[in-house]
Amino acid sequence: MLAALKREKLRETGLSPAVLEAMPQPVVVLDRDGVIFAFNRSFLNSAGLDQVDCAPGATLAELARLHGESGVLRQMAAAVGEAKPAAGPDKGDASVVRRTDIADGTRVLTVETAQSSGPDHASRSKAAFLASMSHELRTPLNSVIGFADIIKEQMFGPIGSDKYIEYAEEIRNSGHGLLSIINNIIDLSRIESGQFKLREEDTDMGELVQGVVKRLSEQTAAAQVKVTVESLAGLPPVSVDPRALQQVLGNILANAVKFTPPGGRICVGLARQGDNIETTVADTGCGMPPEHLARLGEAFLQADDVLARSHQGAGLGLALAKALVLMSGGRMEVTSESGKGTRVAIALPVPRAATPAA
Repeated sequence: MLAALKREKLRETGLSPAVLEAMPQPVVVLDRDGVIFAFNRSFLNSAGLDQVDCAPGATLAELARLHGESGVLRQMAAAVGEAKPAAGPDKGDASVVRRTDIADGTRVLTVETAQSSGPDHASRSKAAFLASMSHELRTPLNSVIGFADIIKEQMFGPIGSDKYIEYAEEIRNSGHGLLSIINNIIDLSRIESGQFKLREEDTDMGELVQGVVKRLSEQTAAAQVKVTVESLAGLPPVSVDPRALQQVLGNILANAVKFTPPGGRICVGLARQGDNIETTVADTGCGMPPEHLARLGEAFLQADDVLARSHQGAGLGLALAKALVLMSGGRMEVTSESGKGTRVAIALPVPRAATPAA
C-alpha cells in the first residue's frame, strides 16, 4: 500500500520510478513538508550517500548538515529554501530538485513544484528528459555496439584468440538488449506524455508477422525454440503504424522465447475474427499463475517468482505492447496457465471499406 502511494505521489511530478532512476542528473523528490520520498542513484553518487542515509523522514537540510562535505547537498538544500517563499505554503504537494551540468561546466539547480507546474510543465519536463535520454544513453551505446561489430568481424585484421570474438559477440548482444530497454522506456514516456504519434497505413499483417519472425530467428535458434507460423491467405489489410506493430509483435515474441525452455514451441497464428484481424502468439513455456495475470502489462513490473527473476529484462515489453495496441484501436488479451504456457492475442479492427456488408 505504501509503495502504491509513493508511486502515485511520484506520478504527480510527471515521473515514474524507472524514469527517475534512468535520469543521468542527480534528482531528489520532496513532499510538501520537505521530506525526501524519492531519489535516483545519481543523487546518491553525487552526494556521496548510501541508500540507508536517506531514512524515512529525512530532509535535505538534515542530510546537508550530516553529510554536506561535497557541497551538493548544501546547494540543493539552499535552492529549496529559496524556492519556498516564492511558491507559498499551499502551492503544490511535491517538489522535484535536480542538478543539470551544462556543456561549459556550469551547474544549474532547479526546484519544480508538481501542482503549481501543472500538466503542461510535466509534459515539458518529460520532453527534456527524452531529449537527454536519447543523446546521453543511446548515442554512446550505439558506438559500443558498432565497435563490437568491428571487432567481431575482424575488419582491420585478425585479433588472435577466438575468445575475443566470443566476447565481442557478448558485448554486442548485451548492448542491443540495453538499447531495447532504453527505447522501450523512451516510447512509454512519450505515450504517457502524449508525444507518441502513430503513422498509420494499410498494412499486410501476414508480411509483417513473417518479417518479425525472421528478424528474431537468430534469437529463437539460440534458445533452441521452434517457431511456426499459421496464417490465413487473403486477409484484408489493417490500418496501423507498421513500425509500432512490429515493436508490439517483437516484444511479445521475444517474451515468449525468453520464458520457453529449450525444445519448446511457439505458434504464431493469424486469422479473421468478425470485424477484426487477430494475431496470436502461443508458447509452451513456464506460464504464470492467475494472480500475476491481473497485473500483467503494468509498466516496470516483473513477476516476483524465482523463474522470472532468472531472466533479464525490465518488465517493459508487454506494457509497451499493450499501450501501442490500445493506441491503434485494438485490444490485447493474455491467457496463461502455470507450467503449461501463455497465449497472447491481439485484435485489430478491419477498415470499414474492407468489412463485408451484413
